[in-house]
Amino acid sequence: MNKNKLTFILFFMVLLIGMLFNLPFGPMIAKAYTGDPNIIHYRNINIPAHYKTDSFSDIGTISGSINDQQLSNIQYNLTTKKLTFDISPTAAFTVSADLVPSNSGLDKREAKAGLCIAAIPEGERLDDDPMVYRCPAQASSSYAYHTKWTPLDLGFFHAPIESNSFTTTFNLATEAPYKKVIEMNYYGELPIGIAMSYYYAAGQNDGRDGYDGEDGLGGPAVFTWFNLIFPLIPNSPPTISINSPNDQVLQNEPGRNTMNIEGYVHDPDNEDLIVSAEIPNLFYKKTVVTQTKGYKPFSIPIDAIEDSLPPGDYTINVKVSDPSNMTESKPMTVKVRNRLKRNAYVLVNSPIENSGTTYTDYESDPKLMERVRYQHDPNYFENSMGIISDSGLWRTSLYNSFPYTGEYVVTYQAKDIPKTESSFAEYQMWSKDAASTMSFQVHRKPIALFTARLVGSSIVLADSSYDLDHVSRADKGLMQWQWQYKKSYEEMWTDGQPTGAVSSKDNYDIRLRVRDVDGDNGAGAWSDWCQRTVGTAAGNLPPVAMFTVNPSIVSYHKTTTIIDKSFDPDNDPLDTYKWNVVKDGWNTVWSHYGAANIPPNIAAYGVGDYQISLQVRDNRGLWSDTYSQNVQVVNHPPVAAFNMPNEVYRDTLITLDNQTPDPDEDGDALTYTWNARVNSSPYYWSGNNRYQSLTIRDLIARNGISPKQAISDGWEMRLTASDGSLSSNAIRSFVVKNHAPVAAINGSATAHQYDTLSYSSNDVDEDTSDQGSLAYYWKVTNSDGAIKSYRTSNVNLTFPEPGVYTLEHWAIDQIGDKSNVAVLQVSVTKNLAPSMVLTSPPGAPSNPTIIDAELQGDPLIKWTYSDPENDAQEKFHLDFFSKEDDLLRYSVENPDSTGSLRQYQVPDQTFERFKYFYLYGSVFSKESWSDLSNEKAFIIDHPPHPGFTLITDTGRDATTVPIYRTDVLQIKSTATDADLPKGDSIGYQYYLKPSGGAESLAGTQSAFTKQFSTNGTFTLRQRVTDSLGLYRELSQSITVVNRIPTANITYPTSSSSSSPTIVSTLTPIIKWDYQDDDGDLQQRYKVRIINLTSGATTVQSGDQASSAKQWQIPSSALVENQKYAAEVEVYDGFSWSTVSPRKYFMVNLLTVKGGVKHTPEWNANRQAYNLNKSGSAESPRGYSVYWAGERFVLQANATGLPDTIDVVMSGGYTAQLSPIDSGKTLWNGELYDPIFEKLPDGPITFTFTAKNEYNTKIDAVTVTVLGDWTEYFQSHRVK
Repeated sequence: MNKNKLTFILFFMVLLIGMLFNLPFGPMIAKAYTGDPNIIHYRNINIPAHYKTDSFSDIGTISGSINDQQLSNIQYNLTTKKLTFDISPTAAFTVSADLVPSNSGLDKREAKAGLCIAAIPEGERLDDDPMVYRCPAQASSSYAYHTKWTPLDLGFFHAPIESNSFTTTFNLATEAPYKKVIEMNYYGELPIGIAMSYYYAAGQNDGRDGYDGEDGLGGPAVFTWFNLIFPLIPNSPPTISINSPNDQVLQNEPGRNTMNIEGYVHDPDNEDLIVSAEIPNLFYKKTVVTQTKGYKPFSIPIDAIEDSLPPGDYTINVKVSDPSNMTESKPMTVKVRNRLKRNAYVLVNSPIENSGTTYTDYESDPKLMERVRYQHDPNYFENSMGIISDSGLWRTSLYNSFPYTGEYVVTYQAKDIPKTESSFAEYQMWSKDAASTMSFQVHRKPIALFTARLVGSSIVLADSSYDLDHVSRADKGLMQWQWQYKKSYEEMWTDGQPTGAVSSKDNYDIRLRVRDVDGDNGAGAWSDWCQRTVGTAAGNLPPVAMFTVNPSIVSYHKTTTIIDKSFDPDNDPLDTYKWNVVKDGWNTVWSHYGAANIPPNIAAYGVGDYQISLQVRDNRGLWSDTYSQNVQVVNHPPVAAFNMPNEVYRDTLITLDNQTPDPDEDGDALTYTWNARVNSSPYYWSGNNRYQSLTIRDLIARNGISPKQAISDGWEMRLTASDGSLSSNAIRSFVVKNHAPVAAINGSATAHQYDTLSYSSNDVDEDTSDQGSLAYYWKVTNSDGAIKSYRTSNVNLTFPEPGVYTLEHWAIDQIGDKSNVAVLQVSVTKNLAPSMVLTSPPGAPSNPTIIDAELQGDPLIKWTYSDPENDAQEKFHLDFFSKEDDLLRYSVENPDSTGSLRQYQVPDQTFERFKYFYLYGSVFSKESWSDLSNEKAFIIDHPPHPGFTLITDTGRDATTVPIYRTDVLQIKSTATDADLPKGDSIGYQYYLKPSGGAESLAGTQSAFTKQFSTNGTFTLRQRVTDSLGLYRELSQSITVVNRIPTANITYPTSSSSSSPTIVSTLTPIIKWDYQDDDGDLQQRYKVRIINLTSGATTVQSGDQASSAKQWQIPSSALVENQKYAAEVEVYDGFSWSTVSPRKYFMVNLLTVKGGVKHTPEWNANRQAYNLNKSGSAESPRGYSVYWAGERFVLQANATGLPDTIDVVMSGGYTAQLSPIDSGKTLWNGELYDPIFEKLPDGPITFTFTAKNEYNTKIDAVTVTVLGDWTEYFQSHRVK
């Protein structure tokens, strides 16, 4: 019986008995110690999808398949000697069976499955049967185990199953308790691989005693398995550190909108790493860092504008992942702030920081009060949410967020108070609108929405994303789609959509976010992520409820359209819909449970807030999550809007351009009222026409307003539009007066001595025709009282002395109106000297830095620079001294045109090696040198160069060829150090490490010898260290091999199969000689006898523990006339020899027994003669006595199937005998010649020679000739 057949029978019997009678599976609980140096991490094992089917006559067929799976977080604990891991959460084992219907009462089906995972210890093969590694665990000791590990064996059970043909799926990660550990190796073997056995069975039962995985299959069962083996590759987890500070503030302002997430990543395995940064639903970016064995930097940029980050305080999860999905994460925090500015896009209800306001007054009057007005256009975007209640009206506070979409125009005004007396009230004036008006847009985030289905081997995606602000556009108001996907168990997302064929046995996570067009350059806000899962790894995925409502904010006179977009990722039909429509949070106005349906028109239920909810169920009974959308049914107020000139004169005919939509969004007809006022006076009615015309002259005449009052910038026009129940207002301010220019100085009020600063006029003239003709005047009074004048719009001033400088500025327009005089006092402080702190090299005088001459060369000098006034560095100076004599050895002074130089590289070979030097430095700025810096010291040292030779006493170079245990290895250092002539020295350490073992100190001398007692691969590491601590290392590999023994068969002796050694026994003794170059004695042997006709082994000794050099073939093993080959293997305690050269033999038992007889006539004559002579028939002439002239009758008895038997008589006479039977055992012949009458008396020998193809045998028979034939007749004549 061959090994494969034996393996199959043992494996089948053990597993089937275990499943039928429920032998216990015995996994242990795993415990991981993260960060423990005793932990060896391994790369994840990706298990490809696999399928196998088997058929069993009279029972049925069974097939098993697995999806793509993964073993992750694989760790071996050197202390506990446990191997732990995780299996992917979607790992699925699908069993399909087609059972022959039972003729008995067994009317139910059961399915069982198992997963056995075993460790392969070091030194073993990666292609052996998992049975040798104890998989499954219930295998008995009848198998020759190759490990002391206890494997993990998990069992699964599904029952009852109604149909004879069925498919059922087991989740390998969730359907059994968490027991992901292989333990316990008290022999210290390290694992090098994983052997996995997936086995499964299906059978019939009647269920009378219930169904339980603890019971066996009650009836006929089908069973099979498949095995997979994977190597274990050590893999260390990556690490990450973040250097960027927390709580950085980003704003929606260029120059303040960006930051970089920076830090370092490290992977001991030098793998390429992926670093990602994510704010859930808001931000996701990643980068790849290559070859990370050293600490490698990474940088991920964030742009609050480009990435459309809404304001808020966020935690960013920064994660690093290696190719095996080992990860480490670090958090960091960031603050995002949005400042309201012109033409900005703001999200609904998003907090904003209002822009600061400034107040100036020509007469330097103090501010009395301020006010703000928001003009809101709710129809700027589609699906209007409504209008703010005080649109177009003045209010005293700013909005910090906005509840409705639309365009907003905000106007700010301040009012002065010239005098506190009431008589001056009429001179209190509001500022004008033109310089304090700002428009911006408030919008909603878009909505990402899509379906994902698995069709065949492809994922089909259908996008339904939209922006409620632009639903009627062809692009739905979207400008960018960001797709990402990954296998559900993977750590990192991949950009784009899945392409090509995907594994139908895996789950895929797919997510989408979309970006709208409402932002700078048409790039607006991002939606939240919409995520879907598709695949069959979990068996049946739940359906997804989804629908759209258009519009979601609807007039009570209009209708809503609801479109169902629910789907099932597995393409299962949806058989049940559950709808609920709830008004104002409590009133269910419509519901449905049953077949596919959609709600009726929501607007028909009247004004209110509605929540529409949907759940769907697939035909396998799985419900979706609830999906909800909100709908508002509203009465839209009219949106008052008009335009008019901003500046008018009293005689200008003003045509008011009414832009109010009429009828309004609900179809209601509108009425209008126009009112105007000046400087906060009461409103004066100005008409009720939709398009009203008027002049200021008519208005002031009708209402008693003086011309002086009319020439003002405090005019307002207000339009009120009403639908009968709701109204809104629009206000426009306009100017009826020429204004003098307003002067202002733009520049710093503080400076340092020697600074040159720019000061510019910040003048304003509301009359645009005057702006370009303004004349500028400057008066500058120095700290010593000297005065200078300038006639330019901007001036550049240098402050040579400390003190207070007074700047005065004014402007005159072309009308002759002079502006106010703007005054700015600039305080100039004395310039202070800078300072310098040397930072590199770090060595202090008592502990100089040792600089590696090869890695660094001459030193790189670094320093920090500081200046009380933040003046830039202009130049630096460095002095280097020798410690031996304190003399200056090197000096350098260089300018710094950029102000940013903070290091200086000393030219190579400037300083002598192995000498002590120290240095000082100073820096210069704004006419001042700093004090001397701190002192630094260094020595430039040549490192030692390692090297050693490995030569055996036999002259073998162990670095290039293997050596033997009999060799004496001479280790001799060839290390050098360039500083040895200067007094440096070298220390030696040699460390020897066997493969898979611990390293130990082997020697501390420059040369020593070593003889190995064991075979294997060893690493000899040399560390040479000089007197200053610099060291270098060199490792070389040494291979110690065993010389395998040899055996040569000495009997049988033939080396040719065509002419084998002929043996004459059926139990010959096979003999050999044994040789071993290492002097190892023979410990074991194996002899095999092979039938040359069939090639099969006829008999073998088996593995014999013996030093004997011979083995006798047992009886009944050999047959005659069959050619055989003999071969032998010997074992020296370490290795088996190769199979010896074959020797050939054959058993042939050829024999011959000759006989010489008288003819019957002559024998009768002999007897008659004797009777005549003596009365006895046999005397005196015995039977062997012949007369010369007799014919000799020859006979032979033979064995061994001779081909011929020849007879040679003395004298050279020959005869050839013939067989008289088919077995060639009896041969006859005669020999006669007339010359025989003259034969002399005496003995005659007959030599019988039997021959066949393989052998020759001889027998001799001697008879006596006495007398001749006439003697007989003479005797009878006498008678």
